[in-house]
Amino acid sequence: RLGSVEAALTGGRLTADVIAAASAKVAGDLAGDLMGDLFASAAYRRHVAGAWVAKAVTAAADRAR
Repeated sequence: RLGSVEAALTGGRLTADVIAAASAKVAGDLAGDLMGDLFASAAYRRHVAGAWVAKAVTAAADRAR
């Protein structure tokens, strides 16, 4: 679980700025948990994880409106 991301998204409106700030915290939460391999580096996976979190939260917020 991504505790700092959850905390950033809890208790307020899910604006584009809030979602962007929360997704920026993904890399910190995953810092030691990702490994690179032949297909992708750990840095790339951290970046993509943040992008997917932003996309998923934005989609969920849109559905909830």
